[in-house]
Amino acid sequence: MRNYVPLLILLLTPLFIHARQTFNGLTLPESAVAYNGGYFVSGIGAKLAPVKDGDGVISHIGSDGKLVLNYFEDTLHAPSGLQLMNNILYVADLDHLKGYDVVTKKRYLI
Repeated sequence: MRNYVPLLILLLTPLFIHARQTFNGLTLPESAVAYNGGYFVSGIGAKLAPVKDGDGVISHIGSDGKLVLNYFEDTLHAPSGLQLMNNILYVADLDHLKGYDVVTKKRYLI
């Protein structure tokens, strides 16, 4: 039996290895939601303290692996929660809820 353990490990290894990609530039990513084979990722900014500093972003990682750091051109402070419904991305920012149309990139909620 001991002679078969290395062989089993060798045969089963491909089942446990997954492709992994690292992205540079994301500042303290907090939440992610899948969309069209890619992901929207909220970044709360450089500071951990929840303050209105305007350095939060919503980034988008496309299905091709391309990273767009500031997908929605808007001021966010510390976006944490994300929810996607009917092409509207709802973002829980520090003290309010915002919504963005993911197709037009326009703000849906103030």
